[in-house]
Amino acid sequence: MDRLRLGLIGTGHFVQKSHLPALAALADQVVIAAVCSEHGASAAAVSAALPNQPAVEPDYRALLARPDLDAVSVAVPIHRTYPIVREALLAGKPVISEKPIAETVAQAADLLQLAVERGVLHLVAENVRHQARFLALRQLLVEGRVGQPLAYDLQFVSPLRPGNPYLASVWRRESHHRGGWLLDSGVHATAALRLLSGTEAIAVEAVTLSTDPDRYGHQPDTLWATFLLADGTVARLGLSVALVSSWTNAAWVFSRAGTLALYQQPQHQPGGPRYREWVEVISAGGEPLETLPLPNRGNGVREVFAEFLAALTSGQPARCTAAEAARDLQLIDAALAAAERGGRLAIPRALAAPWRTEVRGAAAGGGTRLSAALDDSRASTGP
Repeated sequence: MDRLRLGLIGTGHFVQKSHLPALAALADQVVIAAVCSEHGASAAAVSAALPNQPAVEPDYRALLARPDLDAVSVAVPIHRTYPIVREALLAGKPVISEKPIAETVAQAADLLQLAVERGVLHLVAENVRHQARFLALRQLLVEGRVGQPLAYDLQFVSPLRPGNPYLASVWRRESHHRGGWLLDSGVHATAALRLLSGTEAIAVEAVTLSTDPDRYGHQPDTLWATFLLADGTVARLGLSVALVSSWTNAAWVFSRAGTLALYQQPQHQPGGPRYREWVEVISAGGEPLETLPLPNRGNGVREVFAEFLAALTSGQPARCTAAEAARDLQLIDAALAAAERGGRLAIPRALAAPWRTEVRGAAAGGGTRLSAALDDSRASTGP
């Protein structure tokens, strides 16, 4: 079988750390045929490190103009994602882009509509949808291990310390999109909430904090939000790039019959796994009933690319659709807007309607536009 020829637009730290190893593991299905970056030296270094030393294009337009590319991967700063993905769709190139799908809900709506109109596949690499810890917790919920959930509590605490390449990136420190750091990582949290709950949010209240402006600049670094979900349950979401904890991810699902608790704890053994992950099943009386260690299966990026290849070549349904990524963005954007206004925001029920789309061949489903109520992140104020 001929391998799919992929072009890389963007060759930054996460591409080098996660995308390239994931694509190398799928080398029987895909070959990187061309690369480009706004930093030419980075693209040249990536090309030189690959076995086939793919062509280095001067910019993304030159790469998109190549007739020998079957698809492109876009991993660029958030403010550049929308225009580049839009041009790729107009050029008829199937796209897998890094999260978030765009800076604003209006941009996300435009990309959804354009992909449908052009019949071009667009997936968004939200790797949470393929991470073993959240899939394991969701499976326990489906099995009814603690009965009907009443409330969810998700905490994402990943402090960025000196020497962290993400902290050093200029575009993150000087970004002007709503939420700054919190938008970038917040879509992971809202994706996890939506995966676990299986429903949509209809209202949100939130606050943000700037705990260390010398390190994180003018942007908030911590968010605490409470969502009302369409099925009557509630969810609290804590997100911080500044606070410190013994775990990086934790989640609790509460019911009358008991609690499910998920933990991800950093490990500091050279050469060992980065994290230890486990789920606890807790009785209604608070006694631990079972501890389920989770295998370390990586960060889900390989599975994201495998899904993209399967959707593109054989039309298999995908989890990481652009429509799902747009809803992830809606939730975090609404929370950030609520924090700015100091009140509760209603998330229009039209946005909570199920958009369970499937990808068939080179076309992404889900032609429904997002409601104009959140265009340019202007949600109406709720009661």
